[in-house]
Amino acid sequence: MSRTLIRFQEDEEGKVSFHLEEPRGVANGGRLVKLKSLPSDTEFLMPLPSPDVRKAGMRLRDDLLSHEAVKSVLGAWLDMADRPLQSLHLQIDTSPAEALPWESLVDTQGDFLALDANAPIARVLPPDQVQGAVKREVVFTPPLRITCVLGAWWDDGGAREQALEWGSLEAAIRSPEAQNLGVSVSVFGCDPDLKAAIETANFPPNVSVTWAPIVGNALALLKRIRDSRPHLLHLFAHGSGEEVPLLRISTVADVEAGKGGSIELNARDFRQEGDPNESVWAIALNACNSASMSSDAKNLANRLVRWGFPAVIGMREPVTTVEAREMSQHFYAAAFETLASLPISARHEVEWARFLQRVRVHIAGGSAAACNTKRWLVPLLYARTEPFTIIRGQGALSDETRRRLQGEVEQLKKERDAAMQHPLSDLLKAQMRAEFDAQIQHLEAQLV
Repeated sequence: MSRTLIRFQEDEEGKVSFHLEEPRGVANGGRLVKLKSLPSDTEFLMPLPSPDVRKAGMRLRDDLLSHEAVKSVLGAWLDMADRPLQSLHLQIDTSPAEALPWESLVDTQGDFLALDANAPIARVLPPDQVQGAVKREVVFTPPLRITCVLGAWWDDGGAREQALEWGSLEAAIRSPEAQNLGVSVSVFGCDPDLKAAIETANFPPNVSVTWAPIVGNALALLKRIRDSRPHLLHLFAHGSGEEVPLLRISTVADVEAGKGGSIELNARDFRQEGDPNESVWAIALNACNSASMSSDAKNLANRLVRWGFPAVIGMREPVTTVEAREMSQHFYAAAFETLASLPISARHEVEWARFLQRVRVHIAGGSAAACNTKRWLVPLLYARTEPFTIIRGQGALSDETRRRLQGEVEQLKKERDAAMQHPLSDLLKAQMRAEFDAQIQHLEAQLV
């Protein structure tokens, strides 16, 4: 997958500059150019009731193209009406640049890139070094496991909002794509009335749903998440943009007592206790302020990626329940379609921003209406800098086929190890090892 990576940094005097990180080898790509745009500039205030989102996108586009190397890479691509797929990734290490609405970027014609399926925009981050190595490649064999935590509650209308939130995910798992793929959903909720609705529902073939109450403390909930081994984790909770961003989740006891959510979880909790084995591919935070701008640009969504999660969607300001439901329904539908279409043993480099593109179009009310509303800018996607690859695994194998594949894997490993003993150059050895490893991974994907 082709991508452009632009990195933003702040010097000791507070000046923000940027350079072209990828593709490498472009003339003057590493040269630092001052970022002229500031969050306080008129174009980015976008006051209601008639925000001019396109003007903000044009200002940011012109700022980026002031860099000679960036212009050489993106200029012609931005001129195209029917452009080839290319990701635009922004690694932002500074609060002033983080606060800018980069998702509003437009092309030469003034069309929004984030609403174009061939121009996905994502904010990317490297996991913190203290986390060590993280999984960059996983083998997926259906069903797709989703864990849904319904922990947001209001005294007035809490049951209704819980039912509507579940309804958005339910609509997605009833789709033909979900049935073709195979989906297993674990729901943890604080509203006991929802239990009957879920347990008595007739779900389509190849789709299963279980419900369990949220009881006990934070560690009890995190253990349930860990034991469910989700690929996708959906969190419906109250978010906070405090100095240490966190989620507040209500238990059944909290609801019965009329109290606020007693479970508070931060990014480290989810990594160390909720997903220590790195089962989770992506987290959807349906929570207000989960991506709001803290003083050091490390909101909850940002911090979860810093802790090694491949991708996280958060909200930069409070959202309506309608917006939250649209995000759920269309994000999961896009994910199901992509995974269901993968051939056995195929390797797919995931571009999470493409899943969010459909969400933005629906929240905006269509591409033509997007210039007059900034609501579609509210969801923010953070992803790891390094690509995340999914290999579609095989289903159940016969004993004979499994033995044959295992034998082929062992034989290739022996041949690889023997080849490494020959007096060859380091470069040639590296090339040979890469070829053997690719063949081995292809076979191992069929064994999972």
